[in-house]
Amino acid sequence: MRFDAAFCSLHAPGLNWVELSERMYSRVGGFILLSDGYDAELTADFEGDGRFVLPKPVQETELERVLKLIQPQGATIIPFKTGTA
Repeated sequence: MRFDAAFCSLHAPGLNWVELSERMYSRVGGFILLSDGYDAELTADFEGDGRFVLPKPVQETELERVLKLIQPQGATIIPFKTGTA
């Protein structure tokens, strides 16, 4: 089974996100690590080869940027509609 993206919190209790990203490498188009804020060192060390860091709260434009980078060939991203039920 293959997924377009996997999201993981930097502070997931009992979870080693480095190992998880390595184990999921062949199963996901992109591994997105959610951090508590922008961390230049973390971003420089982790990002690349389908791995991304997004600070929380996640900005819609940044999420869309990452999703466009990992979208499969021929796929279409449906824009988010905020404030609708």
